Amino acid sequence: MPPIITLLTDFGTSDTYVAQMKGVILGISPDATIIDITHDVQPQAIEQGAFLLESAYRYFPSGTVHVAVVDPGVGTERRALAVRTNRWMFVAPDNGLLTSVLRNEEQFEAYEITNSRFMLPQISSTFHGRDIFSPAAAYLSLGTPVSELGPQVFDPVMLPPPPVPSDNTFEGRIIHIDRFGNCITDIEESRFRNWLGSRTAVITVSGQLIHGPIRTYAEAAPGGLSALFGSSGRLEIAINMGNAAVELGLMLGSKVLVRV
Repeated sequence: MPPIITLLTDFGTSDTYVAQMKGVILGISPDATIIDITHDVQPQAIEQGAFLLESAYRYFPSGTVHVAVVDPGVGTERRALAVRTNRWMFVAPDNGLLTSVLRNEEQFEAYEITNSRFMLPQISSTFHGRDIFSPAAAYLSLGTPVSELGPQVFDPVMLPPPPVPSDNTFEGRIIHIDRFGNCITDIEESRFRNWLGSRTAVITVSGQLIHGPIRTYAEAAPGGLSALFGSSGRLEIAINMGNAAVELGLMLGSKVLVRV
């Protein structure tokens, strides 16, 4: 099977940045299949990028190389990482973007990309996605051992852990808004269920009270506000046949409070 390389960025599709990355990859690994996870991460939104990468990476075949670039520190001293897990490889800036992957995967090795053999000859200070991450991913897809890219790293940057509830409250934040306007929080279902037990909960968001959570979007009446756990395994705020983000004025970082 041809090697698979995925791309996740905040570059959008109105510029040529993504095409340049693909051109570099195909120039090194011409048989590679390149899959776009998304290029619509909000600009510089590292936490959102980490969530979206987590939601997709494990559904790809073993050996896939995942490239993630949400990189507000491009050109600074932040490290460029290549990571090998039991099944996949990852290339990304060392800014927390790989946090969810590293928490999920019990075994991994991380290396700083410093070997110029696996970069373009000229390195732009503003576009490491093209000049460092893309060639590194292409060489990995051809079988280059990840350890050849540079020295091993034992302290990759990690984002703060998911929220921990108190006895009677659980406060989270919105980390992603999907195209339907569903607002996905950092409150994980397993932790929520263990905390709530047999008690009932009221969710407060943007001054609105929601009883729940419910099981499906359609359990709410059309236009009805609800909370539920979606396919990501995190608490979502939704409006059946509507857009919760628009109607409630929600955005990344907005708080969601659950009370017993």
